[in-house]
Amino acid sequence: MKKLLLSICLLIITLSCFSQGMISKRKAKPGKLNYALTKPYPSAIKDVENFLKTERNPTVSSALLPTERIIGATRYDLQTNQSTQNRLYMFPDRTMGGVWTRGLAETNFPDRGTGYNFFDGTTWAPAPTDRIEPLRTGWPSYVPLGANGEIVISHTDVAGLSIDKRTTRNSGAWEHSVLAGPAGAVDISWPRTVTSGPNHEVVHVICVTYVTYQNQREALLYYRSSDGGVNWEKKHVIIPGLDYTNYKSIGGDSYAFADPRGDTLAFVVGDNWMDLLLMKSTDAGENWSKTLIFQNPYPMFEETHTLVTDTPTVVDGSLAVALDKHGVAHVFFGVLRVLNNDTTDNKTTYFPFTDGLGYWKEGMPMLTNVTMDTLEAKGELVGWTQDINGNDTILEFDDVPAYQCSVTGMPNVTIDENGRMFLVMTSVVEGLTNNTQNYRHIYGRMSDDDGDTWSGFIDITGSITHNFHECVYPTLPPMTRMDTVDLIAQLDDEPGLAVSGDLDPYTDNNIVHFAVSKASFGVGINEKEPVFFSVPQNYPNPASGTTTILVNLNRPTDLNLTITDITGRTIRNIRHGMSPAGTNSFVVDCTNLRQGVYFYTVEANHSTVTGKMLVQ
Repeated sequence: MKKLLLSICLLIITLSCFSQGMISKRKAKPGKLNYALTKPYPSAIKDVENFLKTERNPTVSSALLPTERIIGATRYDLQTNQSTQNRLYMFPDRTMGGVWTRGLAETNFPDRGTGYNFFDGTTWAPAPTDRIEPLRTGWPSYVPLGANGEIVISHTDVAGLSIDKRTTRNSGAWEHSVLAGPAGAVDISWPRTVTSGPNHEVVHVICVTYVTYQNQREALLYYRSSDGGVNWEKKHVIIPGLDYTNYKSIGGDSYAFADPRGDTLAFVVGDNWMDLLLMKSTDAGENWSKTLIFQNPYPMFEETHTLVTDTPTVVDGSLAVALDKHGVAHVFFGVLRVLNNDTTDNKTTYFPFTDGLGYWKEGMPMLTNVTMDTLEAKGELVGWTQDINGNDTILEFDDVPAYQCSVTGMPNVTIDENGRMFLVMTSVVEGLTNNTQNYRHIYGRMSDDDGDTWSGFIDITGSITHNFHECVYPTLPPMTRMDTVDLIAQLDDEPGLAVSGDLDPYTDNNIVHFAVSKASFGVGINEKEPVFFSVPQNYPNPASGTTTILVNLNRPTDLNLTITDITGRTIRNIRHGMSPAGTNSFVVDCTNLRQGVYFYTVEANHSTVTGKMLVQ
């Protein structure tokens, strides 16, 4: 509790000048790496089933106080089983539509359906009071349709996919129809939708069957309509490379669609028990190529037949992909360590303290190992948990919410007109807890060189108002405003889920829009402007627990901190990466340091300042 109060006090002191937190390479406390949970197999939820499923240091700063607006609410808090569907779209006139799974009547949620709101370029409409569909649905995917219209595709639980569209955005009645699956597998679920063509008239859908089809327990199907969903010239298509000879099953929500570039389409697929792969078409879905990104050691996994005792690290199923202006795919994925040591219980096991968000760009070699250390060594690690107090351990408790994904996961990505790539993710936050579990926040990073290097982390939800908020399911639109990155996310006051996983009590979950300045990510920095910085004496000094080192900057620049003992031996070497102008802070945990004199050296733009601190 003292640690939590200290964290809050420090945040209050530095919030007005964009507080800078400390990060370092995270390690689990003893025993946590082998802490395991089980989850039913298959694990995707279609309806309400309350069961348990089961020295790195770029910048962590509170983003430059993003503009926030609550646009809707839900008590049905499971927005996705794995990857987040495309739920926010920005149109060329910079208006936006946003959707989410909305349900307020627990526990069976007969009112469940799509919550919809619209941003007219100035403000969001009032929160909706009902779903848009005439029947119970879930997991909506939202995209433009035609010159001025919009379409939402979700699943109905029994009859197939719900298609709801209108010719004018944010105006008029929704036209409803149902797209049924193939004979014997009519109930197709968990869709992802994009539209292509000069006026977004071509609709592309991927989804999976809820029952066995074509010798697969769950089969991924592709659909295409060239007339806005009236007729479907491609129906129930299992794309070559995704059939039963390659995979026994493809789970719900274990895939993500990129926004098309002309006739170029791309989606990624992957989870615990199959390969991570890129499917790509350059002719609007006529033909597809398959690129293997990571080969799962058990790609033909069957829970009742495949014994897995070597606890491999694999893909966690939370994925994102974007196509750059050259049509090159950029892929992001969480990782998870798994096990199946009992083939009779219809469950598999995962290790919830696995951490790491990986990155792969089309043209790179196939990944042969996706452990955190391997990804870092190859420059393919872009997300991890932040070490706020600098003690090189992970979190306070032996329990984390059962999202069944990496400690750092749920990626989403967008690329602006200048080729800058903006990545968001969720990660648990050290020091922010409900005394049982740690909360998750939403972090962001930016690359302006096609993914070769990345800016430091910013905590988009770093405002003190979100200290006790669970911030999950971030979604970015495939377009940005000139100076702003927009996203929506789900926030509530309880870590974990009520619908599944943690058996938490039902509570109000807000769907919140964040407008984040691109300057928060480091955009617009003038590298020729001189850097002036000062480093006051650390406080408290002497230190016995944590101590804070402030750095005052006149402009954004890279920050690094090195701590040495009196003999000159390096104790810690912490790279902060790009840090904002104003006051930044390192919070250093001294509990494992011996009593004595230490020196801290801050480096900014190749200049250094050194101070002396005492540990008692």
